[in-house]
Amino acid sequence: MATQTKYEASLKVSGKTYKGSGKSAFDAISNIVPGNVKALGVLEVKKGKKKQERIWPAGVLARMFNSSPSIRDAKIKSISLTYDI
Repeated sequence: MATQTKYEASLKVSGKTYKGSGKSAFDAISNIVPGNVKALGVLEVKKGKKKQERIWPAGVLARMFNSSPSIRDAKIKSISLTYDI
């Protein structure tokens, strides 16, 4: 049985780093709990040796982490699709 590599995500915003992990990019990003985000940040997603970083503006991060659960899930879903690892 092959081992499945899990995804790891980290968000660097306002000098702090928040981390999450999961079976998919969506799960990894969903497990990040930064609190109230009001600045742009760098979201990095890794799977094994591959990694991708993207800079996201404050408005996008606010909708990902400060919003209601339905808006949060929709925004994280669309953002996770941009990471093609």
